[in-house]
Amino acid sequence: MVNFFNQPWLKDKVEIGIEDYGFDGNADTIKAFLENTDFPKLEYLGIVDSEIQDELVQAVLDSSYMKQIHTLDLSNGTLTDKGGELLLKKLPDYPNIRKLDVHYNYLTEEMARKLKALPMETETQNFTRAGMMFCLTSKTRASAMAGRKEELFAALRGEGFGDLVYETVNANSLSAFVKEQIEENGDVLPEWLDGLVKVFEKTSVSLRKAAK
Repeated sequence: MVNFFNQPWLKDKVEIGIEDYGFDGNADTIKAFLENTDFPKLEYLGIVDSEIQDELVQAVLDSSYMKQIHTLDLSNGTLTDKGGELLLKKLPDYPNIRKLDVHYNYLTEEMARKLKALPMETETQNFTRAGMMFCLTSKTRASAMAGRKEELFAALRGEGFGDLVYETVNANSLSAFVKEQIEENGDVLPEWLDGLVKVFEKTSVSLRKAAK
C-alpha cells in the first residue's frame, strides 16, 4: 500500500505499508520503488506495518533518499536485532537524519538501548514483561482554544496555511501541523499560534506477545 501526502507544510511524505493482504511483492519491489521515484523535497520516509522489515531496512539504507530525509520511520513491523545492527552501522553516515522511529517492533531491550544512543531522536518505547511486549506511543495533539476557533482560522489563513481550514480544522491534520511547527521553531510553539491552540501529549499502550 503506497500513500502520498503533499501538504505544503509537510513537504513530500511517502509511507509504504505491507499488510496481511493486498501486497504480493517483496524487498525487491520496495527497492525498485525507491530507486525509480523522485521526490526532491522528501523529508519523511516511512516503511511501516511490514512483515519483512529486516529485509526492507537494507533496501532503505541503499536508497538515495537517505541523503535528504530528516525522519526515518520503521515502526509497527517485525524489525529484529538483525535489522537493528544494520541501522547501527549505517545511520551514523547520515547526519541529516534527526529522528528514527522503530517503536512497536521485535527489538531486544539491549538493541533498543544501542539505537537510543545514536546521535538523533530515537523512538523505541518497547519493553517486555512476562512474555508480553508493551509499546508506549506518544502523539502530539492540538485543538483550538475555547472560543478562539475563528481567530485560529484567520491566523492559519494569514500565515499561508488556509488549506487546513474547511468548515472546521481536521483534528489530526491540525495536530500534525502543530507538531511540525513546534519542531521547526526550536521545540517551542510559534508565537502566532500561542493562545489559539491547546497542545498536549497523548500516550497509549499497545500490548502483544513478545518474540521468543
